Amino acid sequence: MKLAADLLYYLIIFCILTLFCFGYIFVIYLKIPKEITQEQKDYKGRSCGPGGVIFLYGEGTRQAITYQAVIPQDKDMWIFPAWVKHFVAPFKSNVTRVSVSGNITDTIPIASLQHGMTVEKIKSKNGLK
Repeated sequence: MKLAADLLYYLIIFCILTLFCFGYIFVIYLKIPKEITQEQKDYKGRSCGPGGVIFLYGEGTRQAITYQAVIPQDKDMWIFPAWVKHFVAPFKSNVTRVSVSGNITDTIPIASLQHGMTVEKIKSKNGLK
């Protein structure tokens, strides 16, 4: 039981540190149900529509393009910088879209982590703000 608690603790710290370190996010879309695809075809709007993924990567004037919207397909794999804001447009179909996602980084100071460390202590110890 202690091993499981230790692994969970380090997994949480890994996820927190990824937010403050340079790294990447990956997403693999294993199954996009046909109901979501139909919702996208029927959508009458200006955004990507139901189930689409929106990436926001900057600010700018109204003439500047600072986002990209993409509609995932079965077996797509995306890798993008962890600092890129992103979200999924909701869909209404009563189905499950199956995807796997995770964070990749090369700057986790795992040897310096101790039980009871707070996020503030970890950031301070590693020179992060």
